[in-house]
Amino acid sequence: MVLDVVLVMGYSRSTKALVKLLQKKYRVIVSDIKKHENENNVEFILQHEIAQYLSQIKFVVKSPGIPYHNEEVIKIQNYNIPIYTEIEIAYQEAPNFRYIAITGTNGKTTATSLTHHILQQKKPTIVAGNIGVALSEYVSDKQEDVVLELSNFQLLGIDTFRPHIATIINLTPDHLDYMLDVEKYYISKTNIYKNQTQDDYFLLNIDDENVVKYCVNIPAKIIKFSTKVKTDVYIENNKIYYNQKEIADLKHFPLKGEHNQQNAMIAVMSAYLIGIDKQSIQQGLASFKAIKHRLQYLKTINGVEYYNDSKATNPESLEVALKSFNVANKIILLAGGYDKKVSFDILKQYNSKIKKVFAFGEVKQLFSSIFDHVALCDNLQEALQKANDIAVKGDIILLSPGCASYDQFESFEHRGDVFIELVNQIK
Repeated sequence: MVLDVVLVMGYSRSTKALVKLLQKKYRVIVSDIKKHENENNVEFILQHEIAQYLSQIKFVVKSPGIPYHNEEVIKIQNYNIPIYTEIEIAYQEAPNFRYIAITGTNGKTTATSLTHHILQQKKPTIVAGNIGVALSEYVSDKQEDVVLELSNFQLLGIDTFRPHIATIINLTPDHLDYMLDVEKYYISKTNIYKNQTQDDYFLLNIDDENVVKYCVNIPAKIIKFSTKVKTDVYIENNKIYYNQKEIADLKHFPLKGEHNQQNAMIAVMSAYLIGIDKQSIQQGLASFKAIKHRLQYLKTINGVEYYNDSKATNPESLEVALKSFNVANKIILLAGGYDKKVSFDILKQYNSKIKKVFAFGEVKQLFSSIFDHVALCDNLQEALQKANDIAVKGDIILLSPGCASYDQFESFEHRGDVFIELVNQIK
């Protein structure tokens, strides 16, 4: 029997499990920027060799990190070959999974992890997507609940994917090195609900004006939530209410800040809508721990507090970190990294909180026009060393780069792990 040919672009964490899944039905060719030896019945080619296979390919599964303006991707599009992402293929092969899908510019990881943690109080639940491992690794015929963190890269390549519960936490400019403009970036996020029906739910954050503006023609049941006004889901006296009925108490929820109240509302409502009892929800809220690399408190040394916020990969996420500290002239900020072509102007309003910025990486020069006291460094190690030299009791040394990590690190996790190791070496 002659099998249809499928091309997988990029050999990454998310595509390795996918290849095994596709091999059950297709002849799989994998393209990459570097040469691999053929293994496990997989044929490897270089990216520039794709053109000679175009007439044979049934569809393409693209690694999320490869942009649509890539030269080879454009050739594939001109050939009218469908391009999917790993999430779409895994979804098609797992018909009995029930999905809670979470996207947004900031806060996705905390909201996804908290939702998963609460559901885990009652029954085993899968967490996948942009967090954890690839959804392809879990594919089965079982009835499973799955919590997915989804990036716009993943959402650009869906066709039939339909989550039972979905939300877009917020929308701010990001990934303008990847997307043609900010409007296309916002619209790509709305793919999360395009296949929903009236049997599904969309949690609408009415506090975010861009979410309200771009989330239109939603086919699911809409449940509005807000930390500021009374609506379908709201907070009063530190308790979460749905349709004026108390469904959770935040008294023992350990994460602080308005953004974490939003995360709690999303997690609590998702759990409530799929039938998790109130006691289990409370247990999950109380026992949740802060996410590594997201405003993670590390330690206090000689009265100086150290925080790892390496997950802050855009200015808005850095803004969330600065808003979380009610101080003046106490934050020694370590920031900088890969240039995603976005503006840092929103950070100017926090200048009074900053004692000094030690900027590093590709965009370090930009911080001099944002804050009054900025020193330029070659790398994170130098930035931390200089921060330690000026820190006194009561200061806060905060790694919150506001940028992606690709100029000097493999990932934001790698950057955060390096910072943790450096802090642990301080005497």
